Amino acid sequence: MLYTFAYDATVGPVCYSLVAELASTRLRNKTVVLARNAYNITGIVANVLTPHMLNPDSWNWGAKTGFFWAGACLLCALWTFFRLPEPKGRTYAELDILFQSKVSARKFKQTQVESFAGEPSSPQYVHDEKEAAVRVEKV
Repeated sequence: MLYTFAYDATVGPVCYSLVAELASTRLRNKTVVLARNAYNITGIVANVLTPHMLNPDSWNWGAKTGFFWAGACLLCALWTFFRLPEPKGRTYAELDILFQSKVSARKFKQTQVESFAGEPSSPQYVHDEKEAAVRVEKV
C-alpha cells in the first residue's frame, strides 16, 4: 500500500501529462488514443505472463520473475533517458518547432526557441550550442 501511494503521488501520473503535452497539436487526440491502447495491451500481456512465471506447475520461475521485470524496467528507463524530451516550460508551438527541427531529446532543455520571430509564416529558433539562427519552414 505504501509503494502504491508513493508511486501514485509522484511519478505515476506523469505519463498522462506527457502523452497529452508531447503529441503534435494536430494529432493529439489520435496520439492519446494510441498511447492508451498500447498501455491496455501491455497490461493484458503482463497479466497473462505473470501467473505463468509464478505458477509452480507452469514455468515455475518463482522469485526469478523479479529479474525479468527488472530487466524490462531497465530497458524502459534507458529508452526514457535517451528518447523522452523535457517539455517543462514549453508551449505547444515551441514543442512542434523542436520536433520539426529534429532536435535531439537530450537537447530539448537547452534549446532556445523563438516561435514567432520574423515573419509569421517562418518561425525561427536559436540553438545554444552554435548560437546560430536556423529557419524552420512551417508545414
